Amino acid sequence: QSIEAGDTLAFAHARVLPRIGLARLHHALGRRDLAFRMLDECRHLRHVRLDRHFTERIGEIEGHLRIREGDAAGAIAGLPSLRSGRLQLIEVRALAALGQHEQALDLLSRVHPPGARRGVQVLLVLARCLPDPAARLSALREAVALAEQKGYLRILVDEKTWLVEPMLAL
Repeated sequence: QSIEAGDTLAFAHARVLPRIGLARLHHALGRRDLAFRMLDECRHLRHVRLDRHFTERIGEIEGHLRIREGDAAGAIAGLPSLRSGRLQLIEVRALAALGQHEQALDLLSRVHPPGARRGVQVLLVLARCLPDPAARLSALREAVALAEQKGYLRILVDEKTWLVEPMLAL
């Protein structure tokens, strides 16, 4: 219904954002192909000119879903060569998932994504990649506190593949 309503209004936001939300839901429910098909549909909506914001948002979600399913290399491969801060953060997270911690930290030092949600993601990368175990644990504590305070616990759940063991150390 939200897609039909958005298509009726014909505003780009009303047409793209419900599809992105449904793509995330389909992916969470194990409907991978449908999720990526919805994102592709966003890119090819008739009578909608996608500005840079929408293109980046779709790319960010696609990269996030690929990292979540363990395809970090695919997440990087799907990114455009010119990347904004939000897309560079996807690359940083993918590099961390691939075990390329030094590269992830190097790129992270040049990325300054705004917002608390991205702040949690940055702290989680630090918790995964910093060479000093005490610093990793400190970053993890800070990430958990910020995620809890701002209601971003889903970010922690999305990182469950590597996060369980460090969380038990808290």
